[in-house]
Amino acid sequence: KLECFDLSSNFISLLPIEISLLVHLRKLYLNRNKLLALPIEFANLLDNVNHIDVTCNPFDMLPRKWNTRWTCIEQKQSPSGYSNEEIFSWIRAQQVIYYAACDEWKSTDKLHLSRELEFSDFVFGDKKKGRTTGVLVRIKKGTVESWNEEKWNKCGMPMLKQFYFHCKSYGIEPRYEKLSDEETKYRTNVAQDAFIRRNRLANEVKMYDYANRADQKEKYMGDFKNKLNRAETHLIKCAAMRKLEKQKEIQLLVDEVDRMHPIQEQRQTDLTRQRTEENTKEFQALKESINEMERTSSASRRTLPIEIHKCW
Repeated sequence: KLECFDLSSNFISLLPIEISLLVHLRKLYLNRNKLLALPIEFANLLDNVNHIDVTCNPFDMLPRKWNTRWTCIEQKQSPSGYSNEEIFSWIRAQQVIYYAACDEWKSTDKLHLSRELEFSDFVFGDKKKGRTTGVLVRIKKGTVESWNEEKWNKCGMPMLKQFYFHCKSYGIEPRYEKLSDEETKYRTNVAQDAFIRRNRLANEVKMYDYANRADQKEKYMGDFKNKLNRAETHLIKCAAMRKLEKQKEIQLLVDEVDRMHPIQEQRQTDLTRQRTEENTKEFQALKESINEMERTSSASRRTLPIEIHKCW
């Protein structure tokens, strides 16, 4: 019944999953090692062991993060940016999604590697064809009822993205514990095959891109002199058409002016004649009025008697 286990300063990079069987442990020291990660099964020890120290380890297999503080103490104790509590929180969260993600990947790895399915299908399932179950469905069948939407967005989805794209890159799910030589060799071969496959796909994409660019260059730059001559001819034709249209517009304007000029002259003549007639009539009426006034004045004038003056 081992209660205190000190493995500090032993250059340990990975732990075996059997460490989770030490149920009687009360103190565990793993500080000042070269731990890359902790096994998922390590979460079983967190509730029983009173004191666990994993400081001063690189934890390169964990997602990159900023350290909350960057004093000399944090630089020494948490070079990866993870404190003890943050590492334990990551393991607890990883335990929730890891096994469901592994089951989903093992059942659909070929579809994802062949690019028939995407990350959304991996998480939510292939709803159109029903070829996949989805990690969320598998998790809900387990022990994830306590996770709310905020925790999923902050913790669950980034972990699933890291898991998925690791599988896409290396062709196999990530493992955080120490493996046997045979399993290590098998995973190395799978990773090499995935590397070859990625290079082949990358070369196919490059060739397609080169062909597409060559096609576009041929379309836009092929037989450039003839295209330039056709463009210049087209510009000349367009300029001639615009000039002809402008001449037509000018001619239409001139014709309209020629048509309206006699009409305007006739209108001016008629207006002048009308005004002359009106002035003549007014003058005649005024003259008649004056004559009438003179006749009336002459008739009403009294005749005075002639005075006779004596001649001397």
